Order: sequence, then structure tokens, then C-alpha cells
Amino acid sequence: IEQLNQQSDGSFPLSDMFQFPKPVTLVQTLIESCTSGDDLILDFFSGSGTTAHAVLAANARDGEHRRFMVVQLPEQTYEIKKGKEVATKAGKVAYSAGYRSIDAIARERIRRIENTFEDNIKPQLDCGFQAYHIARSWQRPFPNLGTDQDNHIQAMGEHLDNPLRIGWTERALLTECLLKLREPVPHHISEENIGVYRVWYYSGRQHTYFGVFGHEITAELLKQLRNRLPTPQTALHVISLDVLVTDTTRQLAVQGNTIHLHFYLV
Repeated sequence: IEQLNQQSDGSFPLSDMFQFPKPVTLVQTLIESCTSGDDLILDFFSGSGTTAHAVLAANARDGEHRRFMVVQLPEQTYEIKKGKEVATKAGKVAYSAGYRSIDAIARERIRRIENTFEDNIKPQLDCGFQAYHIARSWQRPFPNLGTDQDNHIQAMGEHLDNPLRIGWTERALLTECLLKLREPVPHHISEENIGVYRVWYYSGRQHTYFGVFGHEITAELLKQLRNRLPTPQTALHVISLDVLVTDTTRQLAVQGNTIHLHFYLV
């Protein structure tokens, strides 16, 4: 183990940033010995991302399709002194290289891993990943107005017209909604054009979901979405903004037992 600890990581200068980085070869050997197929490897203390690196290296060697989920606190490589950022003793090299937190180092390392593999392996290897961080909901909380009914009605109207925080994006909002619906981390969301409509598509654990945030939900749009489903009996699940749903389409949703239409509105 001591010998492996001294190994130079060709994809990233970890030896300069960490005193004792975990050896990729050792972790890779452990992964190959007890996982296969599309097994999911979870590391709650990922540090510089060694586990992710080892998973991809293992896949490159044996052709499996293992997945990884690594978690790291956004531990900063600097501290604030007299109103200025000053690199910590342990994070001096990383901060000088432009990495303001440990998780940023891990993300960059994973991006560079593909460059360490042979060219004939790269087409078969999926090195893509998505990074998430804990954040507030994009939905604005409804204000507490006490017993003032007039203000309550006015505030309700304003909230319905503008239910989201500034800076929201369609993909981020759809991801939040899917997580609230207890779907796994939705990493296979795709943006598609269906007719004249731009929609988001996600095939979930139990249902297929369509996210529509830039168009009014009309009967024609619902028809186009239904044509994408495998059978006429498959339920249609649409995630959208409340203001985009017309009265006609709301009536269709009420008849959901017949046409299998379900709305999840923000």
C-alpha cells in the first residue's frame, strides 16, 4: 500500500495537492474483485475522486459498465482573513491552481480521466458524469400573511403569477420535481423538439415524464406527447407550470381514468 500511495497519478497532479491520496490501483483492484455489470459504487467521503477514477479505470480494462456516486462536502481551500481570501496550509497548492474547494478538484479530475485511456477504448467507455449540490427549492415559499384576508388574496395571485425564484432553469426545475416524485437521480434527461414544441423527456423508474415549460399545454401538444408513449394505455405524465395549463386540458386531466393523463404543476 505504501508503494501504491507513492504512485504518480498521470491524469492529475494529486501528489502536490494531497499528502496521502488513495491509490487508484488498489481501489480499482478491490472494485474489480467484487463488482461487475452496471453495479453502483458509492463513496460518501470521495475527497479527490479516487473511487470515481478507479471505477472508470476498471470499466476500461474489463469492458463492464459500473456506475459511481461520490459525495464530498464543499470543503474550501481558503479562509477569510481581514476580508480577504487566504489559502489554507493544506489547500495552498490547490487554491493556487484555481480550485476553491475539494469537490472542485474531484470534478476536474473526473473530466480528465478519459485522456489517460487508449484511443481504441474511449468509444466504448462512458466517462460522462453529472454534478449536483444541495440547494434551496426553486419554488418560492408562500408568505405567511396572518389573518389579513385581502392581503392574502393579493399575495396568492402574485405568487401564482411568479412561483419561482430568480435564476431558475427548466432542467433544474424538472430535476427537482423528479426527485420530489421519488425518482432516482435523473441523469438521462433529454431535450427534444416534438412538432413545434420543445419538451424535456425522462424515462423514469415507473413512468415516462415530459417537462413542458415554454409552451401552453394544449390538446394538440398532449396528442403529440401521447404519440411518444409505447402503448395507448400508457399513462401520460406531464410536469409544467400551473399558468401554462388551459381549462380544457385541466378537464382532460379530470378524466384521467379514461385517458391516463396526470399533471404535476408548479
